[in-house]
Amino acid sequence: MTQKHVLIMALCTGIVLAFFSFGLHECSISAEEAEIRVACRAICTVSDKAGAAGAVGGPMGALANSFKGVACGAMSDEAPQLLKCRDQLLMTQMSVADYHCLRDAKTLAEARDCDVL
Repeated sequence: MTQKHVLIMALCTGIVLAFFSFGLHECSISAEEAEIRVACRAICTVSDKAGAAGAVGGPMGALANSFKGVACGAMSDEAPQLLKCRDQLLMTQMSVADYHCLRDAKTLAEARDCDVL
């Protein structure tokens, strides 16, 4: 191998490492069903905390409103609200980065800003 080949290989390795270090790979990986269920539970939790004062409009507001009156902690995996949310998020082909955004959202406004819906 010549020095030119070694430098090209080092550059390619550096680019791949930077791609993973900055989390850019999460934007290209689709979220799995288990992650989508966790995201739906997170939406339920923040909508429960927000109450009427923290209501948001649009598709996220409609999704959050579907969880009204549901005990998020005791909700089963087969609850109709959770299944509806799961189906809606599956249609968007949510990425892992979107999942992390929804999971870490503290308010409905933050969840809406994730641009999943």
